[in-house]
Amino acid sequence: MTLYAVHHAWIDDHAVKAPVGIWGEGGVSFYPPETEGYRKGGSQAETEASAMLWSHWVEKRTEWGSTYGASWSAIESDDSMEQVLTELRAEFFSDPHPSMKVMASVSVGYKEDSESSEEDSEAPKEDSVEVAPEPAERFMLAQTWWIASEFARMHSDWAIRYGDHLTYLTLVNPRDHDSRIACNPTAVHMFGPDSRQASVGHLLSTADPYEVVKALGDFVGDPSHLRTPASTPRTLAYRLLATVLTVTVNDRARWAIQNEVVGDDGYGEGSAQRGFVAQFSEAQQAARTLQSESWDLGEPLRHFWAILREDDPVAIVSTEGYVYRQDRQFDLPAEYQASGRRILPLVVAVLGDLLP
Repeated sequence: MTLYAVHHAWIDDHAVKAPVGIWGEGGVSFYPPETEGYRKGGSQAETEASAMLWSHWVEKRTEWGSTYGASWSAIESDDSMEQVLTELRAEFFSDPHPSMKVMASVSVGYKEDSESSEEDSEAPKEDSVEVAPEPAERFMLAQTWWIASEFARMHSDWAIRYGDHLTYLTLVNPRDHDSRIACNPTAVHMFGPDSRQASVGHLLSTADPYEVVKALGDFVGDPSHLRTPASTPRTLAYRLLATVLTVTVNDRARWAIQNEVVGDDGYGEGSAQRGFVAQFSEAQQAARTLQSESWDLGEPLRHFWAILREDDPVAIVSTEGYVYRQDRQFDLPAEYQASGRRILPLVVAVLGDLLP
């Protein structure tokens, strides 16, 4: 039996992800002509999987989603990839699926004052209302990063981590493992000592963008009226990454941020490397010289984040305060000063030729 990873993605007029491609060990894949355009979105089955055992990668990806809504399922079969995918697609299209506009039947019960027992006993009336779809993942990803970066800006002893699911950020304090803040597209969950927990609702529902940031500060015991501290190299890196996602949210190209360490969930050593840093010679040299006893849990490669455009790394950002391009590097604190201590001009100064 051969272990395959089936790539599922959104397709037109369906509110359920469809099987669009299939991958095997070693980067072998099959996409029919009508879904060929999805192949690049599934290429992590070649690039990311090359850093670990194929079975390990499949297990991780079937447990968690991945960038921009791609998802995976595992299947073992003696048949060829083409035959397996053809059968899966035939099964998918044989079942009716709701369209992207979801209609929900909602019971609206009401009773007016009346002396008629017949009227009082009327059954609740039903009405059909259209349920608004969830915001696209790109909006939630950008807002999640902005909230995390602003909190880290106010609390420089905290770090941003990524789990396997790339819209799920975790804020951790390496000196206090009892406190943790998990940010996902629908809520922020705060965990503190003595099992203290609190949550903030949907990240796109707050009128004041700083409302969630202030709530996080209150939870960790810092008054919300504290003055914003001076930016550090690390907080500049986080703010730059968040701003890149914000300014590219409606670009035709897909943008993402990934840490060099796979499974960077905040505690312990990372399980594998993604290989982005190795593509930038100066970033690779910086990684070699970075001391392992540095502040965040002794894993130097956790300091490096890749900015991806259509899954291709266009720059590496280090929390030591540097941006690495293929032909040059930038010192973030120096560029920040030269940009009038404003984050958007800083982003334009170091990445402007890459942005839409």
